[in-house]
Amino acid sequence: MVAQTPHPPFHKSTAFVALITAIITLVSTMASQPLWGDLRDRLTGNEPGIEFSSPEPGPVPHEITLTGKLRNQPDDKILWFVTLDFDDGNVYHPSDRPCIPAQDGNFRCPYWIGDKNHPAGTVKHFRIIAILADDATRYAFAEYNNDILKDGKRLGMKELPKTKEELDHIDVQRV
Repeated sequence: MVAQTPHPPFHKSTAFVALITAIITLVSTMASQPLWGDLRDRLTGNEPGIEFSSPEPGPVPHEITLTGKLRNQPDDKILWFVTLDFDDGNVYHPSDRPCIPAQDGNFRCPYWIGDKNHPAGTVKHFRIIAILADDATRYAFAEYNNDILKDGKRLGMKELPKTKEELDHIDVQRV
């Protein structure tokens, strides 16, 4: 005959403490995850956003200044502008550097639309996209900007990195 080992008595308080500990661990883990942070920001009205002051949608010259205000910029992301060229196969051209807003969120960044040798009398359609770039997106944009073809032109990116966060855009035309 096998001797049976007595089990310790089950205490409801022990189970309750274990349950509370599991809930606290789960909530603290969720709070540190990006998805939870995004949901928390949306629920509290603290999600990132952007308001453009200029340019207005419509015709623009080659050299412009993007101005506006960025709200609630996450510490781990940076503002970057990308041009989508509708007339050249829907390719993306990231700016050569990020746009760094002032501490109050206001930004004023020089920007170039299309080729400076744009033929007079022709119209090209572009979209300027404001993006919050994480590390992977910044790396992809830096790689793109370092990869200049022999004739000095870039072919454009067929798609943007999956980890980017698009905030808003402005549609413009070069005339």
